[in-house]
Amino acid sequence: MMKNLTEKYTPYYIPNLGVRFVAAIIDVFILTMLLVLLRFLFRDKGEDGQPVSEAAISTTAGWIWFVIAVLLIPVSEGLTGRTIGKRIMGLRVVNIDYSPVTVSASFIRHLMDIIDWSLFGLVAFLVAYANQYHRRIGDYFAMTMVVKADEELPG
Repeated sequence: MMKNLTEKYTPYYIPNLGVRFVAAIIDVFILTMLLVLLRFLFRDKGEDGQPVSEAAISTTAGWIWFVIAVLLIPVSEGLTGRTIGKRIMGLRVVNIDYSPVTVSASFIRHLMDIIDWSLFGLVAFLVAYANQYHRRIGDYFAMTMVVKADEELPG
């Protein structure tokens, strides 16, 4: 069940933690499949015709994946308010004044993922569960929140 944030001022609703969790799982799945694809693409012979070591493949694919992940999620969120998982689940990241989130706010939000996702996301869950707007640590630092909207953001 969705909680009404403030009916008087906004049509937005705070999604339950299960919906946010599913959106995060979708994003993690997409990023995992990207890593698998990159590892597959880098499985090739070296210049001398010998197979490239598994460590070299993992390192190269890992760094490319890291750069893509660090850029893809905050840029996507900053430009559209959504990642693919959030889009599928009908969620959007907004500033706490309900204005569209910026790329810089999204970068700040995701800098805290290291803390939020420690202990397999338990920290994020406990922090989000403990407050009425289900904001995680990254949301507090970036002054953002995740909402489910009935209609598009105003202006």
